[in-house]
Amino acid sequence: MKERAIITPVLIRQVQLMLAGGATGKEAAEITGTSEGTISRIKKAGFDYDTFVKNTEARRKTAEVPEKKPEQLELQGGVDYQVQVNEQLAGQMKMDLPEEKTEMSDTVKMMRFLAGRLDTMEKSQVEELGYVIERLGRICDYLGQILRVIGPEGGRKA
Repeated sequence: MKERAIITPVLIRQVQLMLAGGATGKEAAEITGTSEGTISRIKKAGFDYDTFVKNTEARRKTAEVPEKKPEQLELQGGVDYQVQVNEQLAGQMKMDLPEEKTEMSDTVKMMRFLAGRLDTMEKSQVEELGYVIERLGRICDYLGQILRVIGPEGGRKA
């Protein structure tokens, strides 16, 4: 595992000079041995060490998840297990799902319908369908080539 770089006022000044000189965040991160995220947070702090430290502390406090009390569950055979309810790890993102279901678009409905139809077809039928689709694609390519040769004037020479 990569060791974390120690952020000092000198390092912040070096990052400021590199970015002012035209270096990208990625280049500055490689040179200083930090991550692009650290470079971004230094830049967000206005290249001020005290502000960077305060922002880092605030970020770490919000990342901590309060500990929840486990519930007792009794399973068959009389064995008790402690289970963490709604367990969330530190640093883990929480996903907010929409409350209401959105209506499917016509394209999604058609794709699901065709997928269901393909499931009911036999393998030989699916292979034949694939062959037909491939041939149709070639026909479209040939038509495109013909139209390019004809040109916008319809094949008439001026």
